[in-house]
Amino acid sequence: MAGRHIAAAFAVAVALGAAAPGAGADGSPAVVAEQLDGTGDAVRMSIPVEGRPDVALRVAGEVSRVHAVAAERDVALAPATGAPPGGWRRFAAPDAGAGPWTVVADVVFPRGPGGLPDPARLPWAVQDCGGDAGCVPVAEGAVALRDVRGAGATVLAHAGDEVAVPFALRVVGDGTWALAAAGDLPGAVVSGAGPPLAGDGIHDVLVRVAVPADAAPGAYAVVVTATRGGVQRRAVAELRVLAAPQAQEELLEVLGVAIRWTVRRLDFVGQDVVRVRAGGVADLGDVLCFKALTPCGDVRVRLVAGGRVLGRARLVLAPKSRTRALVHLGARTRAWLRAGAAIPATALVRPGPLAPALAHQVTLRAS
Repeated sequence: MAGRHIAAAFAVAVALGAAAPGAGADGSPAVVAEQLDGTGDAVRMSIPVEGRPDVALRVAGEVSRVHAVAAERDVALAPATGAPPGGWRRFAAPDAGAGPWTVVADVVFPRGPGGLPDPARLPWAVQDCGGDAGCVPVAEGAVALRDVRGAGATVLAHAGDEVAVPFALRVVGDGTWALAAAGDLPGAVVSGAGPPLAGDGIHDVLVRVAVPADAAPGAYAVVVTATRGGVQRRAVAELRVLAAPQAQEELLEVLGVAIRWTVRRLDFVGQDVVRVRAGGVADLGDVLCFKALTPCGDVRVRLVAGGRVLGRARLVLAPKSRTRALVHLGARTRAWLRAGAAIPATALVRPGPLAPALAHQVTLRAS
């Protein structure tokens, strides 16, 4: 998901002592910290001070800008020495004079693997260093951050197919995200992003794409966009439209006239949801051999997700028979499933090493 979108502003006002919301212990305005709308990549702290604009901050992340505003004045604060020990950073404008001022600090919060905020709650603390008593604690609190990240699977299709494209979206924080789906395949009908996302956790989203009958072979993007306020996040899947499969032909003599006709030798009927058994066995569905006299040999089964092969198998089917496509999953995949993850994947069955694959989209879950 390549874009950066996030939730609307979430404000928290916390002061030391038993002050009313929005007020400090002495009745003065409290510190306010809020996640910015727009890009959603920063928290803005608004700190009211009576004396010189000189504050110490303890907060994770990069403090990108600190300035003080009062009426029509706007003064930049620079890093200063003399910060209290224990991870504090001090910013001051010694020549700005006495207040009242509002010191505004923008903090770009840290992100973990996958781009989600880490930690999901950003703790902060403020000291006022502009008085004669030195740096005095003012307030502390935490901002509950909101974001969503995700990705879609790679799906194979032919012209004229209707396919389901699975996405997995992970949400941090509360609130809801509106979903919309689109694609760049000309003439395709894209639908079914589903209701808004709400609540922490991993959400499965299924988008349906009707591939036009005249679609050109190639790779196309299918995009789910999650929107909250002015923030957007994009999750991208790939739809690969394959060239028309080479039909297997048999030459027959009917009343002395040579004709050609197409014979389908193998089919795959996959399951939409695969419950992985004990030992990591995934039953992907039925493989059917339609050949009348000779076996369907060297049938190759692969289960892929995110460009990685999760499991594989090779089958030999007797004439006019069916069997189950079973693959064994590795320890890491089994661990993800035991933790409650739902993994979108693609099951591929090839009648031979050079034959086009029969594809089916599945969702792996623990049994």
